[in-house]
Amino acid sequence: MVEPAVFASLHEAPNIDERRLSERIGVDLASTQQMVRHLAFRGFVSRTRGKRGSEIRLLSLTPAGLDLFERLHPAILAVRDQVMASLSERERETLQDLLARVINANELKASRRFS
Repeated sequence: MVEPAVFASLHEAPNIDERRLSERIGVDLASTQQMVRHLAFRGFVSRTRGKRGSEIRLLSLTPAGLDLFERLHPAILAVRDQVMASLSERERETLQDLLARVINANELKASRRFS
């Protein structure tokens, strides 16, 4: 399975660790790790060790991953635009508000965990 949110997050924030990635995309850590392993196995994601002695693995898209992201991104945007076009202005605003609330809740949850 190719997860567009993982590709988009790694494109926007290269060298992010798995925990931050899971918070960013709103998926539990175990599922994120499974997606990353799958994408690394396929050659789309690279995992490198963080600071000396650290167990943290930093994630980035490989050249093949960047190429795939750049090829898929226009299609993803087109689908999003088609879905949004079928909604009324009020429905679009409601959906955008809901998505913003989910993102804010994930960020708040993450900030509490690291405080």
